[in-house]
Amino acid sequence: MFDAALLRHHPERQQLWPKLARKCGYNAGKLARICGLSLRQLERYFEEDYGRSPCDWLKEQRMIAARFVLRETKSVKGTALQLGYKQESLFCKSFKSCYGITPTRMLDIHLQLLRRP
Repeated sequence: MFDAALLRHHPERQQLWPKLARKCGYNAGKLARICGLSLRQLERYFEEDYGRSPCDWLKEQRMIAARFVLRETKSVKGTALQLGYKQESLFCKSFKSCYGITPTRMLDIHLQLLRRP
């Protein structure tokens, strides 16, 4: 079980957030629950640590993970599923909004680079 006391100490907290983000599926409500916090307390911690809301930070972390998972799985659908998207189209829209290109295009570029001598 998670020791919520670790969250009281600022440096340790920042090291824990990325692992906990993956564990909770990038969902702020689930993150608050597994940490034994109210959503409001979670918001206070994120404001203190990052100067932003947990939802914004979690969206960013999910998109960072998306690049790596996409390269690993070489599948847009597989990436969307692994990151907890219920619809592939929503994943594609979020990805394009973040990176300016579709995940399919990014995957094509990655695969072209792998083929180069």
